[in-house]
Amino acid sequence: MQVNRTFSGDRYDVTLIADDSDNVHGIFEIHATCKQTGRTSCVTHNNHVIVEFIQPVFDDNEEVEDSTYIVNTPGLFQKLVDYTIKLLEEGVNKHLELAFDDDRAAGEWERSNRELTEPALC
Repeated sequence: MQVNRTFSGDRYDVTLIADDSDNVHGIFEIHATCKQTGRTSCVTHNNHVIVEFIQPVFDDNEEVEDSTYIVNTPGLFQKLVDYTIKLLEEGVNKHLELAFDDDRAAGEWERSNRELTEPALC
């Protein structure tokens, strides 16, 4: 399964990029793009993102590579993707925008806007 889906917030677009097409492990990333500046960052490692999306379903034994989650447990990848899509469809990303503002203000967003088509392994 490959997912590349963007959800629009007030000030940020949040993109879920997930891929388990090799049938061995799943790569999971969440990116945010500031609508005003076009700056983009992989925010999977953001504390608010971890609390909202990752902790409810994530097994601490899974491998984390910087901001990319590599999920090796059968069924967990699908559960993580489904849960994240459900929350983003409900608009959860809108209340995360303050956390994204803080990250940007701290200089955490180094990438300029780029097309988000596959995991960046950021």
